[in-house]
Amino acid sequence: MTNQSTVSLKTLKKFVVAPNQTIEGVRMSLTDIDDQIEALNAAARRPQFAFENSFDQVQPELEKLQAQRFSLEKEEIHLTMTSRGYPEELDYTPLGWLKKGSLLPALFIVNIRDNAVCLQVTHCKKSVTSFNLCGEYRNWIGQKERRYPEIISNLYKEAAQCIADNYDSYWEQTTIARAQFQGVLPEATRNKIKQAIKSRLFDDIFVIAEAKDWSVRSILVAKNDPYVVGWVNRTNQMFIIDFFDPTPLEVYIKEQHTI
Repeated sequence: MTNQSTVSLKTLKKFVVAPNQTIEGVRMSLTDIDDQIEALNAAARRPQFAFENSFDQVQPELEKLQAQRFSLEKEEIHLTMTSRGYPEELDYTPLGWLKKGSLLPALFIVNIRDNAVCLQVTHCKKSVTSFNLCGEYRNWIGQKERRYPEIISNLYKEAAQCIADNYDSYWEQTTIARAQFQGVLPEATRNKIKQAIKSRLFDDIFVIAEAKDWSVRSILVAKNDPYVVGWVNRTNQMFIIDFFDPTPLEVYIKEQHTI
């Protein structure tokens, strides 16, 4: 279990793009890997190969190539973002950090299109049945929910278990923790968000802020100044759009978790 007061700098990992790589070089490597994957798939589809259980022989090599391809895709995105003015990629794993004492999230993330973010935990006898992280927003129909990327939602697994422990019930029930950002975004930041939307580089844009205090079943009012980040679904990457008037925890995350 990780909390903000016990994290050691030695446990934090930073990854960098190889300085000699270019977008063109990465794309050539991607093409080469795609050709290798297609050749393996074609070979495995041949009747004589299938008879020899070649799928089992090919699978490890396919998995290795697919892992290499995903890594190259991330490099391509990183290099593209750098060329378009977004050089800082954020390691978003600190979203899973817990506050000492309450063992609730130290940070929360909310889509700029949403009114609030909800951590919904279904539990019984201190056992979590299911949980998810989603945004709340209103349209002409009424209150709606927007699911957040699964890889981000999964970072709140420990927090979900803590909620199940603290709000234990003999019968299955759903406990909801809500968070809402009510700080003021500077005009310069709002302009950067507009530019990021127009760029069409990001699938979503989020605000990340430190949660000073959590209130389960009620809306948390957070007035801390946050990160504004862009999210890329294809490679599960997050890039900083803007960052202003930070809290000490937010400064620490930027310094130690910027890739």
